[in-house]
Amino acid sequence: MRKKKILLISVAQGYTKGHKGKTTPCAALGIIAAYTPPNYDLMLINEQNKEDVYHEDVDLVGFSAMTCQIKRAMEIAGHYRAKGVPTVIGGIHATVRPEDVYDHFDAVVIGEGDLVWKDLLADLEKGELKKSYRSDVLVDMKDVPPFRHDLLYRKKTTLSHAIIQTSRGCPHKCEFCSVTNLFGSRYRTRPVENVINEIAGLKQKFIFFIDDNIMGNHDYAYPLFEGLIPLKKAWVGQASLNLSVKDLRLLKLAKKSGCQGLFIGIESVTKPNPHSKLGSVNLKEISEKLKILRDHGLVVNTSTIFGFDHDDKYCFEKTVEFLLKNRVAIGNFPNLTPYPGSALFARFEKEGRILHYDWERYNNHHPTFKLKNLTPEELIAGGYWSSYYFYKAGNILKRLPANLRNIFKYSYMNYQYNRVSRPHKDKAGIVKMPPAMRKDWLKQF
Repeated sequence: MRKKKILLISVAQGYTKGHKGKTTPCAALGIIAAYTPPNYDLMLINEQNKEDVYHEDVDLVGFSAMTCQIKRAMEIAGHYRAKGVPTVIGGIHATVRPEDVYDHFDAVVIGEGDLVWKDLLADLEKGELKKSYRSDVLVDMKDVPPFRHDLLYRKKTTLSHAIIQTSRGCPHKCEFCSVTNLFGSRYRTRPVENVINEIAGLKQKFIFFIDDNIMGNHDYAYPLFEGLIPLKKAWVGQASLNLSVKDLRLLKLAKKSGCQGLFIGIESVTKPNPHSKLGSVNLKEISEKLKILRDHGLVVNTSTIFGFDHDDKYCFEKTVEFLLKNRVAIGNFPNLTPYPGSALFARFEKEGRILHYDWERYNNHHPTFKLKNLTPEELIAGGYWSSYYFYKAGNILKRLPANLRNIFKYSYMNYQYNRVSRPHKDKAGIVKMPPAMRKDWLKQF
């Protein structure tokens, strides 16, 4: 008798369809695959890598989608539902706005799928799939299995890596973030032994920790980094600037354990954000902390957001000049996006500032709400300018001396960003600071 076939699809984001690079599929599907019993024939498709999402003889099609992927997931689900194949959707958007997806999928998983996937499959066998599945409790992280790494990496990337999750949840509750609606407001950690055993079994030499803050819990980070040392793996992760430099002994241990770089969310350098949970902006202090990371031999990858109510036409140049002077290795310049489920979305809805509900454009690249001091055109042009100017050949060379210890990674990543930003040169534009304002700005750090 033929095994029932389950197809898990990681859909392409609308604005990156046709992306030339090789990406890792949605991490949630790697966990769901791990929970799937061996009596099912399982496929995991990554549309981002131009893999075909349409297959025959399928018994269930599953999706986990972010807000900007929902429209595409609906399109693919419609194809299968027309053929009588049941579909199921989970992920952050389905959790915070299930009303958007009820009519487009046969079943909706609300919250973490760990504890309900077994029940969903049992109902599938009986032909009694429920409209929604919700767990009343968060999963105990000691029970979370390793990713199905054999299904996640079907195409080799230039810097071939494996993804690892050590924790879920975050206590910071930043206004623009919706993490706590899915994973809760406290750090939940997997046993260090489980994580180390998973990494030890990987053939990949490069690890990306997908945790929101790999150094969020120092008591956990210490044994984790100690356990990584004998594995001789290189790794990168995400961390808050304050916590990453709070304990220099831990930072040195991170480097010793294989840490090559950290993705740091700076949020904004132009003015304190009254709704931020991260404290006031002190440019000299931020500069000092960035230097600490750089002095420890780490690639510093920053994200600064444009579109806050305090941002004006000079915010783009101010931000880029700050990053250039601090010799930041990699800079990202997303637009502020009020994601459904975040406090920011709720506030903007209440204030009548949401422009549209075209979820495909909720991707950090399009204006989605009424700005205070910028026009949508200025925001878009300023974002293009920031990326283009930061990654101009001359500015790459200017930042190089401070990043010589990581010259290969620095050169490769900056070349790729330069290649991507150059075609948008004609769309880029800003109003530059008057000379006196620029002089005063540069004195602040």
